[in-house]
Amino acid sequence: MLHPYDIPNLGAIREQHQQLKASAQAALRSPAIAMIVVAGAGAACQILAWGIDVLLLSTGAIEQFDNPAVKRMQILVRMFLGLIVLANCVFSIWAGVQMQRLQQHQLCWLAAVLLCIPALGPCVCLGIPFGIWAITVLNRSEVAEAFD
Repeated sequence: MLHPYDIPNLGAIREQHQQLKASAQAALRSPAIAMIVVAGAGAACQILAWGIDVLLLSTGAIEQFDNPAVKRMQILVRMFLGLIVLANCVFSIWAGVQMQRLQQHQLCWLAAVLLCIPALGPCVCLGIPFGIWAITVLNRSEVAEAFD
């Protein structure tokens, strides 16, 4: 029986905490990598789309369309919305790295939720299942306790 004045075994507590962290890192490794890969693919697609848009605007190829002023405005709006998606991709990559390090639990959870939103997510068909997977793992109590 423990006395209230007994000195706790710090070595055992430290070892238990290390085991908890190792278990959480193992559980989060795959969702974090999937999040990084999906967001990286989305960022690459956005950068490619920006390059094409800049090429269309700078070469004058836009003048070949029926209504070039409307088409120019569509491209500028698409570039602005692409900037928002690109920012979300960068945030998701950062959150995936933080997830592997067991840091910033709430921001990792937010990035996983944002990955599930089709208008903001980098790759809709991959972002939703991987985002749900990350949310499911992040919501486990033993995983949440392991975060710093």
